[in-house]
Amino acid sequence: MYNDYYEISFKKILKWILAIIILVILLSPVAVITYLNVNTPVFSYKYISTQNLMQQLTSSVEFNSATKGITVRVTSDMINSYIDDEIKKMDLGLPEKIEILDVHVDTQQGRAFVNLKAYFLKLPISAAITLKQTDTTVTISFSGFKLADLPLKQEWVDKFLKGQKLTYSMRLSELDVVPYFKIKSINWKANGIDVFYEVDYQQIYNQLRRRPDRIAAELTQIIEKNQALAPMLDLVTYLANTDELTLNEIKYYLDMLLENQQVADALIDMVKSGQL
Repeated sequence: MYNDYYEISFKKILKWILAIIILVILLSPVAVITYLNVNTPVFSYKYISTQNLMQQLTSSVEFNSATKGITVRVTSDMINSYIDDEIKKMDLGLPEKIEILDVHVDTQQGRAFVNLKAYFLKLPISAAITLKQTDTTVTISFSGFKLADLPLKQEWVDKFLKGQKLTYSMRLSELDVVPYFKIKSINWKANGIDVFYEVDYQQIYNQLRRRPDRIAAELTQIIEKNQALAPMLDLVTYLANTDELTLNEIKYYLDMLLENQQVADALIDMVKSGQL
């Protein structure tokens, strides 16, 4: 009787264990689906029309006499509006049952988020963004992939991407959108990316050295229309009486003029309006 009792109890316990294992197996997909759905982030940002994005970027820039440059702020709203517009035009070659629900860049976290939907399953994937800059190029790379909050092994990501690179490089000159200025540095900020442009003395020199006398005449007409540029008359006189310029001469005169914030502001306004 004693042995029968324990034999019956053992059978019950075994049944319970097997039942629990089967239940876990059956519920695991449900748990995974629930977890991924619950942890799929919802993004919000203020949509900005990207049709005149360059004009928006440069409309409020001001010259900083101390740093001899200007800073262009690319806000997170601009970045995500641009992504939203471009993603609609792109054929990403995804399988028929896989679609992109959202793509979002969080500049505060420094991560890119992609919400995918495969059949009935949501797949919230994110990756850390690294930005590296040299004197001539900027490189963007992606690493530290996660599925929701779960880290993904890099070999899994590489296998899924089938050899597609996770690093993209471009020349800084391709981003020189402000005339007479070139990129010096690019920095992540909480609400966007700051692109600092310094004066491109070489570009200005290339234009002024060819016909200094003709440039002097053109500058005289400009100064007559804008008296804030009156301090430039010394430069005009110098140009009118010079057959050949050097880069150092141009740099000397420009630095002297741009120390005058009133002159700098007037010149920047003309650059933005296309008058220069």
